[in-house]
Amino acid sequence: MKKIWFLPMLASSTMLTGCASLLQDSATYDPEVSRAGNIGKIFEIEIDDQEVAQGIELGNDSSVMLDSLVWSGSLQTAGRVGGLPGTTSFGKSLGIGFGLALLEDSFKSTPGEKYNSIFGYVREEDVPVVDGIKARYLVARKIFVDRAVNSMKAIIQEAYPNARVVDKTFDYAFNRKVHTVTFSDDKLGCKNSNESDDDNEWCGVYINSYSAWVTPNLTSKVLGEPQFSAYSFTAEGNVNYVGFYGLDKQLPWVETMMKGAHHLPEYTFMYLTSNSKINGRTTPPMIIEKDRVNFFVKPKVNEGAK
Repeated sequence: MKKIWFLPMLASSTMLTGCASLLQDSATYDPEVSRAGNIGKIFEIEIDDQEVAQGIELGNDSSVMLDSLVWSGSLQTAGRVGGLPGTTSFGKSLGIGFGLALLEDSFKSTPGEKYNSIFGYVREEDVPVVDGIKARYLVARKIFVDRAVNSMKAIIQEAYPNARVVDKTFDYAFNRKVHTVTFSDDKLGCKNSNESDDDNEWCGVYINSYSAWVTPNLTSKVLGEPQFSAYSFTAEGNVNYVGFYGLDKQLPWVETMMKGAHHLPEYTFMYLTSNSKINGRTTPPMIIEKDRVNFFVKPKVNEGAK
C-alpha cells in the first residue's frame, strides 16, 4: 500500500500574499548578517547567526563557494556571481565532513526552523500568459516545482551514477501535490517508486508543494540589482516542504545536497535544518543555492568600514 506523507499546512499560509511582498520590497542586504540570514529574512526563515568554531574558514558573508579542490562539481569563481551583495571567494582548506563537524557544536542549542524547504523566485517573463491571475500563478508554481524536481534528479544521478532514478507526482486534496524523486540501487538496498509501492523501500527526495496563490512582485534588493518582476515561493511554515526517503540507510543527504549545489536553478534555494534524522547526526542549518552553501554564522565585519 503506497503511503505518501505530507504535513498539515499552517492556516496562515493562505495569507501569504501581502506581508511577504512588503518585506521583499523593503529589505536590503545587511553586511552584519550572514548571507544565509539575509536570504532567510526574505523567505520567512528566522535563525540567529552563531559564532563560528575555531579552525573553520568561511567567506566574509559566511558562505562557501564551490571549488574543485574541495567540492565535487564544476569549478566556479567569485567573479561568476560578483554582482551579488556579499559574494566572496572561498578558502580552499575546508572539506565537507570536517567543516560540518566544526560547525555542529555551534548549532546544538539553535536548531533553527523545524522543516526543510525549497523556495525562491520564478521570473514573470518565464511564465506564459494564460487567462486568469490564479491560473497563471499555477503555471508559475509548476515551473518552480519542475525546476526543483529536475535539479534533485541531477543531484541524485551525479551522487549515484549507477542508480535508476524516477520522478512521480501524487495529487491530494486542496491542490496539494507530493513530488517524488526516488532511485534504486541494489548495493544500497534502495528501490524506486516504479519497483515498489512501499515508500519504506524507497530512497530519494520528496517535495510537498502547497502555497496560497500570489501575484508577481519585484525581487528583493538583498539578492542584488537590477530587480525584476517574479513570482515568489516562500519557505514560511512548511509550504514547500522537503523530505528524504531511506533515512534508515543513513545516506549522506546533507553532503549530497551540498555537493550538488551547482545543479540548483538560479534563484532557487534549499534550506536544510539541523536534523539528526537526515544524516544520523546533527548538522548546521544552511541555505544552499546555485554554486554555493550559506551558513548562519556571524560574518566577518570590516571594522574600518563601520
